Amino acid sequence: MTMTSPARSGANDSSCRVTFGTASRPAVVEVPVRRFIATATLSGGLASQRYQGSAWRGKFAQVFKRLVCVLRHRPCAGCPLERVCLYPRLFGPTEETAGAARPFIIHPQVVVEPREDRATARLRVTLSVFPPLLPALGYLGRAFEQAVAEGPDRYRGLIGNVRLEEETVVLDLSARAAPLWAGPVAVTFETPLRLRLKGDLVVPERLTPAMLVHAALRRARALGLPLPQELAVAARTQAMRLAFDRAHLRWCETRRYSSRQDMLMAFGGVVGRAELDLTSAAAVASILEVAAITHLGKGACMGFGRIALHPASVAAAATAPPHPTVLRQDP
Repeated sequence: MTMTSPARSGANDSSCRVTFGTASRPAVVEVPVRRFIATATLSGGLASQRYQGSAWRGKFAQVFKRLVCVLRHRPCAGCPLERVCLYPRLFGPTEETAGAARPFIIHPQVVVEPREDRATARLRVTLSVFPPLLPALGYLGRAFEQAVAEGPDRYRGLIGNVRLEEETVVLDLSARAAPLWAGPVAVTFETPLRLRLKGDLVVPERLTPAMLVHAALRRARALGLPLPQELAVAARTQAMRLAFDRAHLRWCETRRYSSRQDMLMAFGGVVGRAELDLTSAAAVASILEVAAITHLGKGACMGFGRIALHPASVAAAATAPPHPTVLRQDP
């Protein structure tokens, strides 16, 4: 990952950049992802549920509709503006959005800091916006800021000192031949990863690198990311030869509230850590780096399916880049 100036690199440009390659020079594919990062303090109590993306997505949807709806919050079904309104594109099932991924991710994190007198906590909520929604950044940023300031019901009255920052992460989706990592790489499943294979949930014992790559490619296509065909083919081929090493994976069961069905729903997935040797699997490394930004599996827009890649040992850390597929991050 390198830092460059927005003026020189076009970081504020909302469009993808594609440069067709030749036999000796691979194509260049760059995709901007805009991030809003809100930090705040929590006081007076702590929420008990660990993965709260569903609650934050609900609050974001509530505030966004309040901001953009011009017909006094009437139901979307049958609304004469349904086909042109931003709200159904983000939160409601429509003919246009059927089968497509929600082009955003809201990911909350609560960090508890133990102290002698009492425990305090810091809140960090990240909203990632993908290219289909970049023209609506003004609405999205305003709604996100208000949603964090108010917070879901369980946070009411507990949030203070809200700060909002923005950055652009430019993903490099170019096909590569050179390895990105030296030595074993640790893949950490930070939030529950929920995948299905032929109708059955993928449990920790069955999860393979090939399944991860398949899920990452499917997620990228659903988001409309312009992945080069040669990169996708190479990643699938390389993934079939890989296997996890030193896997410490488990099933984590949590619950989320579905406003559409008005009920609590069980939501489980794989969490933990496993190692991969990606030295000779550059395409897999690129695809998994993309997956670290896009998340994987069901509930990705609520922060589920978050993975992270980092060197598996201190020795590898000196030679491996922290985020090689994140081309740059511009404030």
